[in-house]
Amino acid sequence: MKDKSVVTSWSLAGASWQSVKHDLGLGLANEEVMIEFTGSGYLEEVLIQVWHPILRIFTYRIEYVYHFAYIDDVSLAARLAVYETKIAVNGLPRDLSARITVDGHEKDRIREGATATYTFNLGEAHRIEIESYLAGEKGIRYYCEPNSISISSDTEHVFQYVKQCFLKVDSKFGSCKGEGWYDAGTNTTVSVSPSSVAMSGVLGGLGARYVFRHWAGDISTGSTETMVVIDKPKDVYAVWEEDYSQPMTILAVVVALGLIALILSAVYIRKRKARKRDALPKPS
Repeated sequence: MKDKSVVTSWSLAGASWQSVKHDLGLGLANEEVMIEFTGSGYLEEVLIQVWHPILRIFTYRIEYVYHFAYIDDVSLAARLAVYETKIAVNGLPRDLSARITVDGHEKDRIREGATATYTFNLGEAHRIEIESYLAGEKGIRYYCEPNSISISSDTEHVFQYVKQCFLKVDSKFGSCKGEGWYDAGTNTTVSVSPSSVAMSGVLGGLGARYVFRHWAGDISTGSTETMVVIDKPKDVYAVWEEDYSQPMTILAVVVALGLIALILSAVYIRKRKARKRDALPKPS
């Protein structure tokens, strides 16, 4: 290595031909490594028996054999120390692009039809994330879930966006339900309750009320609860009418009772006057 440290070593001393394989490992990826083979021979003294034909005896002589270290069929096999990740998006209009972050750091923006390619060292793990929401035209957004992946090897991934539309629900009175974002092409229910609300003040005390009549805007129905098809951004509102029927009934009763009282009072007065007249002495 550059710092001259020894990664590993092995010895074949005294052995015959042997095969040795060593994997440097991913930890040395992108490092400069020098492979060195060293060896030393030795001198062997060999005693050789020789037949002497004249003396008809065996004699011995000494020979010297030199042994050397041999290294043969050395090969180095390199493998890729990186992996590749390809990212694409689907479901976005052409005028929108999504931000890509890798391990929390912004890298690129990508549009539908394009591919973003990233290369990482083997053995590393990374997290790639894309924007969850992208705003489109008024009342439209694009939503991606899940919006992140963890990778550690060759990967091809397409992030899928879904178009969503906003449903606005409004009412001057009561409590509304159903407002929010919905996937395009789905259905939802809107409702308002209660269906009538007492007015404030004296009229309210007499029973005057605001009464729900129908939904207006992008839907038209007289039911307090109705289904809405989310095929575009929609705005619906409740229409209320003033109901004075109960105060009018009470007023009519009061007037009638007053008239009856007046009539009875008039009759009483007339009878009283008649009795007084009858009580007067008659002229002789």
